[in-house]
Amino acid sequence: FGGIACVWKRMHAAGVRNAMFDSTFFGVKRILEDWYIIQDRGGENNSFVSIGFAYGIAAVTAVTVDYAVDVSVKRIYATGPESSIPSMGVLRRTMHIVSKDGVRIFRGLGVKSIEFGISYMITGVMSPHIANMINAFFKDEEASNSTKNGT
Repeated sequence: FGGIACVWKRMHAAGVRNAMFDSTFFGVKRILEDWYIIQDRGGENNSFVSIGFAYGIAAVTAVTVDYAVDVSVKRIYATGPESSIPSMGVLRRTMHIVSKDGVRIFRGLGVKSIEFGISYMITGVMSPHIANMINAFFKDEEASNSTKNGT
């Protein structure tokens, strides 16, 4: 049963990392919405920051917060499946790696932040348009079905 325990530890570590990223991303996005920075008020766009830029800010923040844990989890996955994984939790393991490697663990943070910031910014800009197209498609489909049924 040693193999199952190793798989479970890997999955748990990845889950912790994903939870950190997602909670940070959606938390920052929500804070920006609550502060009315990206809200469209009364049909007038008085926004200080566009929704795309807010998605980008949230993504860069999430990458920065979870970067050390991400490196730790990737090191766990880099070991072979037959290799044992230390029993310490992923956060303790991350602190151990940071104390050993120091700031070197953050090599690549800038590039990953730019990559995620641009990707999520494009997602934030495009998603309302795509959602509107999907809604319009289904409304047209619903209207044509009701016409065919005589309702």
